[in-house]
This record gives sequence, C-alpha cells and structure tokens, in this order.
Amino acid sequence: MKQAEAILTGGGHATPPATLNPISGTPEAHAARGAPPEGMTLGRLSADLEPPGFDAFAGLQVAPPVVPAVAQSKPATSGKALAEAKARRQAIEAAKEAVSSAEAEVRRKRKAAAEAAARADAARLHQRDAERILHDASQQARRATEAAEKIGFEARQAGTALAEAERVAEAAKVALDRRKREVL
Repeated sequence: MKQAEAILTGGGHATPPATLNPISGTPEAHAARGAPPEGMTLGRLSADLEPPGFDAFAGLQVAPPVVPAVAQSKPATSGKALAEAKARRQAIEAAKEAVSSAEAEVRRKRKAAAEAAARADAARLHQRDAERILHDASQQARRATEAAEKIGFEARQAGTALAEAERVAEAAKVALDRRKREVL
C-alpha cells in the first residue's frame, strides 16, 4: 500500500481511500476466495475485486449436529430455553442482515468516492488547461502591447521627421522666392 501510494503521489495523482482501497481489497479478495472468480485468470489482474463479507456464507450448508444417544434420552428442553435459542437465532439473522446492509453501503460509498475522485481529477485537468490558455493569452497580450508601443514610437519619429521635412521645404521655398525676386 505504501509503495502504491508513493508511486501515485510521485506521479502527481491524489491518493484518496477510493483509489487505495481497491489496491488492498483485490489481493484480500483473492486470498479469501482461494481461486480466481469465473472469467479471471491467475496472474492477471483485469478488474478490482472486493473481499467477501458474510454473504460468502450464504450458500453454505451446515449439517445438523450429531447428538449422542445418551443426550437424546434427556428430557425435552424447557420452553424458556427454546425461546432463548429462537431469540439468539433471530439476533444472528438480524446481525447478518445489518452486516450485509453495511457492506452494501460501503460499496456504494466507495463507488461514490471513486466517482468524486474521477470528477476531481477531471476538474484539475480542466483547470490546468484553463491556466495554460490564460498564460498563452497573457503572452499574446504582452507581445501585442509591445508591438503597439513600438509602432507608436515609430509614428512619433515619423511625425518629427515630417515636421522637419516641411520646415526644410518651407525654407527652400522662401529661398527660391528670394532668388526669383533677385533675378527679376
């Protein structure tokens, strides 16, 4: 279990009980059964198994106890003893039902936890994708801002050069007009 948890953690995965329980439950289930379930092959793990609970005893046939001949000659059991035995049997049956119900609830909770863990993993993937998209968009916005600033600087330089060219052109025109007057 520790090695599995270390591998999962090292790979950046969460290690909730819903993930770790099948890792320990499957070998326990194989050990309790003694043979692979129908459709499974020894040495190959193709599905998670849950260890059997009291339901494993459901098909068990118990032979009635052999009572020695001496014991059969005893007087009949009293009504109080029969009532106590019946109450014990009913309590045992109620306990079996409670255990079976609890095991079913545990299976439902494990399934819900596994589904929640899967949804959390998917949400983390979506978050990483969104963060990557945001990062890319921020980089593009930064590059666009830099380009706009460069174009603005070049436009100011062009405006300054245009103003200088217009000043030089005006000075040349004035000089030309002066020469024309001198020639005439």
